[in-house]
Amino acid sequence: MQFNLTRIRSLIEEARLPTPARGASEPGVYVSPTAPSFLDAVLRLARLLQSPVGGPGACPMTKREILFRLLLDESSVILHRMAHADSQPQRIAMAIGWLRTTFARHFASMTSHGRQA
Repeated sequence: MQFNLTRIRSLIEEARLPTPARGASEPGVYVSPTAPSFLDAVLRLARLLQSPVGGPGACPMTKREILFRLLLDESSVILHRMAHADSQPQRIAMAIGWLRTTFARHFASMTSHGRQA
């Protein structure tokens, strides 16, 4: 599941979710117990994707619910910060996106000219 920062920002604003208080340091990886309601939403998404009518466009509400539940989690401070324009995590995400696009274009260009990377 890919996260669209514009959609995250929109959901935060629509639900009027407060940004969680951040501690002295914010780890990049969190490990915590998973709420049954979150697991239920993930299971429903998996079932939808496995159904004959499933697919990426078949379950936008379930994906939205999963994102909403992630935003309610106590460890969601980084996700909240990424959604705000010009935050450090947002700038890092933009740089990573630029690198992916640039390298993909570069390697595609090399391949089309008969060179190998």
